[in-house]
Amino acid sequence: MFDETNTRLGKKRSQLPQLKSFVKLLEQRILFQFDQSESVSAVLKYYFYSRDTFPRQKDGGYLPEKSALHIEEILRIAHESGELRPDINIPESAKVITHAINGFVMEYYPRTPKGRERKQLAKTISALFYPALTGRNYPHDTKRKGGDYIL
Repeated sequence: MFDETNTRLGKKRSQLPQLKSFVKLLEQRILFQFDQSESVSAVLKYYFYSRDTFPRQKDGGYLPEKSALHIEEILRIAHESGELRPDINIPESAKVITHAINGFVMEYYPRTPKGRERKQLAKTISALFYPALTGRNYPHDTKRKGGDYIL
């Protein structure tokens, strides 16, 4: 179930538009996780229930390394484009970001945020990670007064 659902999510993710901007890619992946909250919830519930059947990972955790590949992929793109700070540990950062996004997904589940709230959540989560990963300020939407995306 875990592998099958992750494979299905990976195939859906591969159909997302190819974006060049790291911040837009990050927001896209966050929105995708919210849009797929039913599957994300099922995978997380399965993992929590079956945790002891998963092999212990090199970093001491149990979550399979491939579970953060969707974020690791965009961090590698940002690294190649020079947007990512050179001292960032990509696999570790991807795991932390994935857990944070999934935590938000589970906070809202079974409700899926819509419209302005959905977009605002993606920007808020992105604004939390973007400066730490790039060493730059989050590129606020100039149409919005004050750009208040930070939690």
